[in-house]
Amino acid sequence: MTQVSMMGFVLLLFVAVNCENLQNGELELAVKNKNPPFDGGFRGGASGARGSSGAGPGSGVKIYPIKISVKNQLEGPRFAPKVKAILISEGGTFYNNEVIGSYPAIDEDTRKVAENVRYAKVSDPENWLTIDPETAEIKLNKRPDRESPYLVNGTYIAKVICITEDMPSKTVTGTIAIQVEGLNDHCPILTSNTYIICTRENTVILNANDEDPFPNGPPFAFEIIPEGTKGQWQVERLSGEEMTSNHLKYI
Repeated sequence: MTQVSMMGFVLLLFVAVNCENLQNGELELAVKNKNPPFDGGFRGGASGARGSSGAGPGSGVKIYPIKISVKNQLEGPRFAPKVKAILISEGGTFYNNEVIGSYPAIDEDTRKVAENVRYAKVSDPENWLTIDPETAEIKLNKRPDRESPYLVNGTYIAKVICITEDMPSKTVTGTIAIQVEGLNDHCPILTSNTYIICTRENTVILNANDEDPFPNGPPFAFEIIPEGTKGQWQVERLSGEEMTSNHLKYI
């Protein structure tokens, strides 16, 4: 794109260029007068109404080749990918300070692992992780818990930073997403073991909770154990509930 003035122009870029992708570029620029060139004819009358177009001889258009060189600029490191996903199992074997992955930054200029940098944590709500300041190795501090309040859809988020040692230093932030595979390690528990009903009523609403999230939590299946049960009872699903509550009906 060009912006034109009375005696010159400014060449503008729509998209930024990177020296690692493009060192040199070429383009052609056409220059012409705003008014059509004189073609030797008369402009009065229909017989003289003719003009020229294109960039050929006599068209009034001059073509200039332009060569562009992209000057390299030292860039900071970057994390690739921006989010590092690590899958671990809640019930797997756990070793304190076990390496579960690494997340080194990449040098934009060399496309290799960045050198002369250091790593640190920015955010780790429950202190699950450590990151080696030199190698970017990620280690577990504690056993992962899928019931942690800091898990969102089974994923624990921590953020780390890479800092260059030059002055002024450059920084980049990356995200570590620990995806915890859940186990069905909690049983559903009735919210109450004792219910009192009046003689005129014949139903009790049973409620249960389970600390395991979906799919290891609700819905629940309620059953009557015949042994030790007095009287005739049956379980009916409570309409409108997500299978965490049932009717216990005396018949």
